[in-house]
Amino acid sequence: MSMRLNLAKIDVELLESVRANPALIGTVLFDGGQTPAGFQRETDMFGDDYRTLDTIAEGRAEAEHGSARWRTRVPR
Repeated sequence: MSMRLNLAKIDVELLESVRANPALIGTVLFDGGQTPAGFQRETDMFGDDYRTLDTIAEGRAEAEHGSARWRTRVPR
């Protein structure tokens, strides 16, 4: 089992549309249906798996701080 992180860069008009019709969030964050005007998934979207992000953080912490325990080694 895994979880995904999806981030989207949207303009004010699209934000207002999503607030008025929350069902639109699925067309922005997930690959289903036609994307709203002015939104381009290739350039306005970032998505990754939490396990991948955790592995990257562990590798950086080990290389930079000598321990893979990134939650205690990486400054907040």
